[in-house]
Amino acid sequence: MTEEEKAKLRAEGRKPAIRFNIAKAQKAFHDSSILEFDDLVKGKLHVDTNLIGDFVIMKSNGAPTYNFAVVIDDALMKISHVIRGEDHISNTYKQILIFEALGFEVPRFGHLGMILAPDRSKLSKRHGATAVSDFVKEGYLTDALINFVALLGWAPSDGQEIKTVDEIAQDFRIGEISSSNSIFEYDKLKWMNSHYIKMLPIEELKERLKPYLTQYNLDELGDANYTKMVELTREPLTLLSDITDAVPYFFGKDVKIEPDVQTGTLDTEVSQKVLVDFVNKAKDWEWNEENLHEKLADFRAYWKEKEGIKPKVTMWAVRAAITGRTCGADMVGILEILGKETSLYRAEKAIKVSV
Repeated sequence: MTEEEKAKLRAEGRKPAIRFNIAKAQKAFHDSSILEFDDLVKGKLHVDTNLIGDFVIMKSNGAPTYNFAVVIDDALMKISHVIRGEDHISNTYKQILIFEALGFEVPRFGHLGMILAPDRSKLSKRHGATAVSDFVKEGYLTDALINFVALLGWAPSDGQEIKTVDEIAQDFRIGEISSSNSIFEYDKLKWMNSHYIKMLPIEELKERLKPYLTQYNLDELGDANYTKMVELTREPLTLLSDITDAVPYFFGKDVKIEPDVQTGTLDTEVSQKVLVDFVNKAKDWEWNEENLHEKLADFRAYWKEKEGIKPKVTMWAVRAAITGRTCGADMVGILEILGKETSLYRAEKAIKVSV
């Protein structure tokens, strides 16, 4: 712009921005217009600075731009390595020039491939939780998240995927990271999270599950039965939050029975016969784990010999009446926690016809 043009704009109240002079900086520190750096992940990268253009480092309102501020910030903190997504590569060239112009030591840069959604689009909120805090609220363990993210674009030398943070740190080499984009596979994260849930000591797991059980009265169970309930239901958990829907039949005298379970299982002639027999026999059972295990085994064997009913069909009837479901935790454990009175009450209530 000419001096006249500048004066006119100032007269209009316009304030100038401050730009970085690419040509002067490149000439001062490099022999040509090509700026090159050795990326820790992608190897040697370069750009012709003639294609960048003089970029703004201070806005007209006096606020510094990102590329200027981040250089000052990193330099004052003596940052030695900058590891970030490959979408920052274009910024890196500008930042190197600023580092050099200000006499700061240029850090080492490494640019990682992007983390994409399963459909290979940019990962966003529409694909599910994206903030770490959101994942934690859903019931993911932080150790599982760290382990999972560490494997995005990198593989342990021994092929073992489940690793502690310390083990990952010992094995990690940034030069071994793939420069390609990674896919955020939620199924794999859940699989990994389930492993970490299984590895938690029972007392720690009990505490971590409590935020997801606030709708239930844990005092109704007592600590001993709460421990048993967690032990019975932990195996299929992929998220801590799964516990909410896994345990409703452990609480209260009555149980909610889904319509398809009612019509498909409980209302059948076989189920009704089984339930009548179960109530009549179970009244005399001693209600402890060892005896219940033995009595249920005898009960299944009796119905198989008497009417050729498969053991699983026999137990479907008992389970459906007492839990409202046809699958779930070990039936002996459920009966023991519920107690004899509640178990027989639910079984009797499920009997609809005279047999």
